[in-house]
Amino acid sequence: MISNVLSEPQAMESETPARSPNRVWMASNHALTTRNEIMLADCAACDQIVLEADRIDELMTGVCSRHRLEPRVILRNSSLEAVRSQVGASAGIAVLPDILYGPWTLDAEHVEVRALRDEIPTIDAGPVGCRGSGLKPAASEFLELPREASRTLRP
Repeated sequence: MISNVLSEPQAMESETPARSPNRVWMASNHALTTRNEIMLADCAACDQIVLEADRIDELMTGVCSRHRLEPRVILRNSSLEAVRSQVGASAGIAVLPDILYGPWTLDAEHVEVRALRDEIPTIDAGPVGCRGSGLKPAASEFLELPREASRTLRP
């Protein structure tokens, strides 16, 4: 689960084998595709599609508030595929984590991504459990692959 947005972190313990940066998703024909990096202020000036899932929307609302930005949200949806389809159909852009990215919509529209110049929190994914409960052996074995990948990616 997404571990950096826990509502009661003191009651839980978590591990973070995966950190996913947020990037700007847009249709291939969007004006922002000409840039390699995009600022949050540029995003706020565009129509936006918001994914209301896993508290990602709350994280982005906080980020925009800290930067004193009011994004032009035209659609909110809890379906990742619906958000991807709307972005691919040029209805708006979305700021979402890499971990969710897929380059094609169900309608075969292409979705491109660009890096954000502004520093915003990553989406940290990993196991979360009650403090002191520990992991069962099957869960530990399941997590060994992302743990190993995380170790090899570190400088």
